[in-house]
Amino acid sequence: MKKNLNKFKIATALTALTLLTTVADYIPATADTNTGTFTASTTVGSTCTHSLSDISFGAYANIQLTGNATITANCTNGTSATFAITTTADGNLNSYKLVRTGGSAGTSNDFLLATFFKESGFTNQLYLNNNTITYTGTGSSGTAGTIYGKVAASQGTNKAPGSFTKTITVQVTY
Repeated sequence: MKKNLNKFKIATALTALTLLTTVADYIPATADTNTGTFTASTTVGSTCTHSLSDISFGAYANIQLTGNATITANCTNGTSATFAITTTADGNLNSYKLVRTGGSAGTSNDFLLATFFKESGFTNQLYLNNNTITYTGTGSSGTAGTIYGKVAASQGTNKAPGSFTKTITVQVTY
């Protein structure tokens, strides 16, 4: 009977061992973990765009005419910008010829001389890269400065009738 009991114990032990092995196959294994990091970054570049209003001096009658153009700029916050006329002057005293539509810059009755300044007192003249208007961007659109223009008096009463114009280029450097 002892032999049967031993056989029974051995059989029970083997059954238990088989069950444990089977159950162990279903117990999930634990995994080791490790962490890492990454850095996210970007840059903000300087940008600056601008536009200008036109200057309309009105009708010339041999008297001085004045007008102004507003520079509107949208520059990145903190960006320093400089505005300069980059059109070559084509008259005496760094003036620009406003030429009559259909007329000739070489014919005196077909042009009027205009000069441009950085302040309303007409002290600091603006012409090809001489004197500039400075501005620091705010990140939104705003007035960067004003260009003041003057058509001098006494340019003669013999001017041909019509529209007198000149396209002036203003460059921003930032």
